[in-house]
Amino acid sequence: MQNRFFRFWVGPRFVATFFDTAMRLDLGAADVVLASMSGNAYYLGGQSGIGVGYRWIFVAFELTVSEMVGHAQVNAPAITDAPSRDVDLSGLVIYPSIGLMGEF
Repeated sequence: MQNRFFRFWVGPRFVATFFDTAMRLDLGAADVVLASMSGNAYYLGGQSGIGVGYRWIFVAFELTVSEMVGHAQVNAPAITDAPSRDVDLSGLVIYPSIGLMGEF
């Protein structure tokens, strides 16, 4: 919905992220892994926003609310003798934002 002074939008939001990282210690002879972490997360939710301005320039506020479902596997053999652990990364993400929009 829009007119000269006002913009309004609403829509679904889906984001997928995958990650893998490791800390290493290099003493010249061998490459020893100190710790590593890998996993993924999926964000599923919606967004809604409003913009107020005139003709082609608007100040906008947007709110995104998503449910994050994810997990990671953490492995730190050099620090602890424990086996790798599975970590739950699930939770609710609330992400407000303010911006300046231009339509050219």
